[in-house]
Amino acid sequence: MFFYIEFLIALMVALFITAIIAAGLRKSASVRRYVSIFILILLAAWAGGLWLVPVGPDFAGVSVLTFVIVGIITALILAIGAYPYYPIFQREENPTNPKRPIKAQPVSGFFWLLLVILALAIIAGYLWPARIV
Repeated sequence: MFFYIEFLIALMVALFITAIIAAGLRKSASVRRYVSIFILILLAAWAGGLWLVPVGPDFAGVSVLTFVIVGIITALILAIGAYPYYPIFQREENPTNPKRPIKAQPVSGFFWLLLVILALAIIAGYLWPARIV
């Protein structure tokens, strides 16, 4: 199977989930953060769709539900990790002495390591396709 069908399905899943996240956060996050969330969900959904056992109905020979499930799980993991850093979730402990807001940190080495691992998983998924017996 050609890779573009899996890529397009992962792209649609990532766009949809990122749009939901952007609508929920409104203006509390920067565009860079949305792009990084989108890239992580895209690569995770793509790699998960290649490596996991197909579940649900097929579209052009590709199980769409697997991509959706992996995308949702990835978004939930990202949301749990980012929960205390968003201003809409922070409580003001002492209103007379407000703390400085937490600034967004630049992309760390963990982000790049995760992107490389996901890219290698995608490449390996095409070089050594999983065989369901």
